[in-house]
Amino acid sequence: MDVAQTIKDILLPELEAIKQESVFINKRLDSIENILLDQSRRIDETNKRIDNIHSELSNKIDETNKRVDEINKRIDETNKRIDETNKRIDETNKRVDSIHSELSNKIDETNKRIDSVHSDLSNKIDKVHNDLIIRNDNTNARIDKLAYNMVRQTEYNKLEIKIEKLQAELSELKAKVA
Repeated sequence: MDVAQTIKDILLPELEAIKQESVFINKRLDSIENILLDQSRRIDETNKRIDNIHSELSNKIDETNKRVDEINKRIDETNKRIDETNKRIDETNKRVDSIHSELSNKIDETNKRIDSVHSDLSNKIDKVHNDLIIRNDNTNARIDKLAYNMVRQTEYNKLEIKIEKLQAELSELKAKVA
């Protein structure tokens, strides 16, 4: 019997709690039912207003549909013109692509010629530059030699003057001695 009493002790408080929750839930359901009744009444009123607005809007929609049909006709006409214009644009684009291709080929050829001329000119400039360096070196060597010779000539001229003075002095000395 001890087990039965233990089970009762465990289950009875749980059952009491479930009973209290059931009462709370029933009160809550009653409250929700009242809210739903009020919402149902409001929905009925809203539906009546919607029906009234629907009939008004139906007339306006019919008028609008007529205007839309007219606009659609104009759009169709405009679309036809756009299609014709697109065809002309496509033809023009084909011509532009063709010209672009031709010009690209000509530009490529011109660039190749420019590269070739550039290479030739660079080689010629390098050759002229090297020739000028060699000529400049030769000219500098000749100038150095000329400068050396000029210095020697100047020294030679000074020596010649000294020799002439010494010869004159020697002649005077010979004349004095004789």
